[in-house]
Amino acid sequence: MLESRFPFFETKELLGIVKGALFLAFLLFLAVRFVAKWRQQRKDPAAAKRQKARRVRGESPMPRGRYDFWRGEESLLDPAPTSLDSALTELVRRFAKSDDELRARMRAAISEDESRTLKTYSGRAAVFALREKNAEWLVDGITAIAMLEEERADGRDIVLYLGLLAYSAARVGADAEQLARSAAALSEDEVARLITGYMKYRDPQEAWGFLEVETEHGAGFVGWRFHDYRPRYDLTRIAIELGRFISGDKYQLDSIDVAEAFHRVWLEGAGDDKSLDAVLKAVRAGATIHADLRPEQHRSYKDQLLMLFLLEVESESAAQELLGFARRKGPQRYGSIAVAEGRVFCLIIGRSGRLHRKPFETSSSLARLVGPITEILKRHV
Repeated sequence: MLESRFPFFETKELLGIVKGALFLAFLLFLAVRFVAKWRQQRKDPAAAKRQKARRVRGESPMPRGRYDFWRGEESLLDPAPTSLDSALTELVRRFAKSDDELRARMRAAISEDESRTLKTYSGRAAVFALREKNAEWLVDGITAIAMLEEERADGRDIVLYLGLLAYSAARVGADAEQLARSAAALSEDEVARLITGYMKYRDPQEAWGFLEVETEHGAGFVGWRFHDYRPRYDLTRIAIELGRFISGDKYQLDSIDVAEAFHRVWLEGAGDDKSLDAVLKAVRAGATIHADLRPEQHRSYKDQLLMLFLLEVESESAAQELLGFARRKGPQRYGSIAVAEGRVFCLIIGRSGRLHRKPFETSSSLARLVGPITEILKRHV
């Protein structure tokens, strides 16, 4: 034992020495931290103002309300103008006209949830700029980004929306570099670096995973997932129509992604897996549609998902083979049903996001979707 070899470890004097040493070490740590902050403030006075603003967070400048997912307001596929858009436009313009100190206070008072609202607004602004060929939307959209604090807004989201704004700027003939310089001057340092660094990437398909599409109200965006995409049919248009139909059922459309890979797990175990692999090699293009169950439909709506996998294959026989695999697959912990029309195969899955929670849909309940989905496919194939 240590005590038997060194009896003095048991003395009160040593305990006092140890406590004193720890106290001195703590004081030294505070002194080093104070000096580091003092030096930083001398190098960057604006940083001191930002730190002070963070400590004293006043009332948020944000208008009441948020974009409603259940009304499709968070989607960039086909957004419609709202009163919140107008209120936020007024706010970002007021922010741009304010001095540095007031902007710092406004920024510090914005919560994490409110930061999400500003990011959504910037994405909607990119869409409205395309539709109206109006660069003012781009100024307002990038100013909304300038209002964010990187630590509470997630830099990955920020650069995604910057990519959409840069793309829209190129499409409407606006000067993206000038937009970036003006917005960077209004931003905190971290966000300013993101703005100047990422506004130069103007291809949302290759850089950010978005594809511009045309909707009944004008331009919009769907997701792009970088896989092989060689459709002979207008598979993107089919996916958009299916998404619109699903939103009229018991669900709200969450996302549409094209150039998406199909995972064989949804069909395997229904026969010869080598035959399944051979058929899947005939896939020319894929798209997925995700939707969330509406709150009024079930108390566990947050866990309930609907997924549609849309595949175009080389031949009608290949589509029928996939349909056969889907029908032969045995009972699962989720509802599933499939449709094939021409060279297009569609697999519909209704499942719970929780492993042991009963899914809202069964294969029998999903049968209501077969007729309408078949009609949509027939219009395009």
